[in-house]
Amino acid sequence: MMAEHVLRRYTLLSTIERAAPYALFGGNLKVGSGRDEDRVFTPKFKDTRGELRAGMLGNNRAYSRRTCKKYKVKRLFYASSSSVYGESKKFPLKESENISPKNIYGLSKKINEEISYIYNKFYNLNLTGLRFFTVYGNWGRPDMMMLKFIESYFKKKVFRLHNFGKHTRDFTHIDDVVEILHRLLKNNKKIKKNDVLNICSNKPMNLLNVISFMMKNGIKPKIAKVKLQQADILKTHGDNKKLFKYIGRKKFSNWRASVKNLILWYKNNML
Repeated sequence: MMAEHVLRRYTLLSTIERAAPYALFGGNLKVGSGRDEDRVFTPKFKDTRGELRAGMLGNNRAYSRRTCKKYKVKRLFYASSSSVYGESKKFPLKESENISPKNIYGLSKKINEEISYIYNKFYNLNLTGLRFFTVYGNWGRPDMMMLKFIESYFKKKVFRLHNFGKHTRDFTHIDDVVEILHRLLKNNKKIKKNDVLNICSNKPMNLLNVISFMMKNGIKPKIAKVKLQQADILKTHGDNKKLFKYIGRKKFSNWRASVKNLILWYKNNML
């Protein structure tokens, strides 16, 4: 595991101890594992067994009464995803929206949310699902769009751009995510016993605009434009008003500065 990620992980763990001693994060949070709705350059139906195993078994272990009793868990935060919304077009997407996932990954996250309802009802465990929207930044997953694009340039690979780049994503920087988690931990007693929250910037962006900006900053890989993948989601745009009720208002990172920093970080750490 890479140094900065380790540091961030243990910083977050120490935050948990200070802010909410018995809070526990569950779910598939391993760097480089799972998939997300913005992976617009690989198939979604490639490994359904792996998707379900990665997306569900981690949460089931965390949910177990033995685990929660051992660690005296008062609230369990688990990783969900914006993928649960599928192709809903009621933007910005609210947590109260009826969800209908378009791919196996999103379905596994929906099942996790339904399981959390059962554990709350019968075992009185407080659970909060975090629907992450396209998290990006340093030490991010290498299969995500931005890092994949940067890597393709430096390693002289062809970047496959599905649907000719006509996708829109609610990009959320990792530094903003860490701050949000910190605030949720400090205010976890205010959250409902079983609930879900959008973790998003509420600032959707077209992928072609992001790519154009990276190219202006020297990242110019060869691009192969291909048709839409069957299970790819065209647009994500989350509403974060409900989140702000618990954490207060927040100013999100400037995406241009964040992308420049990501390019610089890649040059200094990955080459």
